[in-house]
Amino acid sequence: MRLIPKPPRSQPSADPIAPRVCMIQDGARRHYIVPLALQQAGILEMVYADWYVRKRSLTKWVGNVIKWFDPKTGQRMLDRRRANLDDSQIRANPKLAIRLACQRKRFHSAEEYYTWVSEKHYQWISSRGLGRANAVYGFVRNVDPRLFEDCRRDGLIVVSDQIIAPARIENAEYQEQQRRWPGWEKPLSGKNQHNIEMLEERTWAASDVVICGSEYVKTGLLACGVDSRKVAVVPYAPSGADLPLIERRLSSQPVIVGFTGSVSLRKGAPYFFEVAKRFDPKRVKFVMVGSSSIAPEVLEKYKGNVECIGSVPRSDIAKWLATFHIFFFPSTCEGCAGSVLEAMDTGLPIVSTVNSGTIVRHGVEGFIHDYGDVDAATASIERLVSDSALRDSMGLASRARIESFDMKWYCETLRTLFENELAEKMSHPRTVEPLS
Repeated sequence: MRLIPKPPRSQPSADPIAPRVCMIQDGARRHYIVPLALQQAGILEMVYADWYVRKRSLTKWVGNVIKWFDPKTGQRMLDRRRANLDDSQIRANPKLAIRLACQRKRFHSAEEYYTWVSEKHYQWISSRGLGRANAVYGFVRNVDPRLFEDCRRDGLIVVSDQIIAPARIENAEYQEQQRRWPGWEKPLSGKNQHNIEMLEERTWAASDVVICGSEYVKTGLLACGVDSRKVAVVPYAPSGADLPLIERRLSSQPVIVGFTGSVSLRKGAPYFFEVAKRFDPKRVKFVMVGSSSIAPEVLEKYKGNVECIGSVPRSDIAKWLATFHIFFFPSTCEGCAGSVLEAMDTGLPIVSTVNSGTIVRHGVEGFIHDYGDVDAATASIERLVSDSALRDSMGLASRARIESFDMKWYCETLRTLFENELAEKMSHPRTVEPLS
């Protein structure tokens, strides 16, 4: 018995190994860059995304109504779409999305809530089926592993995307930050972390390929026992691929050092604050754009001269990047930081960390240091502040680096990956044992 209902192939492909990929989308992750790439590569079958704003749709109307009462929330709802992504390939369920969102407060942690959401998505997708798909793609921790296990038993190629270092690595880093900065954030539940680790292990076992965005994540996967033969490093194309190259001319002080993302321990907020304290705010201004998970009283005490803007709609990020002269991202644990890719896309020089999973090369597009090396980060930012020619050259190098990992490259890489997996499957058919 098929666990994933699959309608008859009324329009079979002439090419027996042509990939047809069903994408399980997690919110607006990466601003829908993966399904857009699959579509442009000609291998997208459908996208499951519970909340998505089509033209002249109920979701657009709801978003506009909410925007009247809560502009930021309404705009975030309206931003749940991607230009050029074919609406007809989206399988949305706004009623389910609203019902899930309304239940958020009854869960004690985000981990518990999102695990429950994944279960509900599994039930929804299982009842609808995967169309003509012969492959499935989804994000680790977002997709209920039962869906991947069902697909694997049914003979589909399963590709999972490890969006961040494995939970075991991430948790160890978080515990270290809690030790260094006690009281800044609520500690994570050990039980929740164990459940996430088990979820990841089941997902890896059910996957034919585990994609990750950086060598940093690959190292973590191998340390957790994932077979190196199934790990593929594929940096993302910048999710705001239409961001323009900004010509930055500094007519007067201050130089602006910016950050976009969550203001949190994981993103290295304490190190950002520590570096900012070493500069005269009349000469160098530090700005963080994003929601904060740090205790408000701690944030107020330690942010110093850093201007914390708070959460903004995704559509406003480009405007903030255009005001920055340097991008500082001292993250302690990432996958392939989208914030850095977007900053590079606009032509910003970068100061970041090994743990950010960045494609930035030290001394070329910017500077890379250990996240705790505040002295080194300060010295690098000082070099960029003092030398406008260096800022310009590294900014242009950032843009050129991004262009080598552009949408065309990303589409071709994903298509080749799926074609190779399907070809391998057909030439070496395997007997798939039930997964425990």
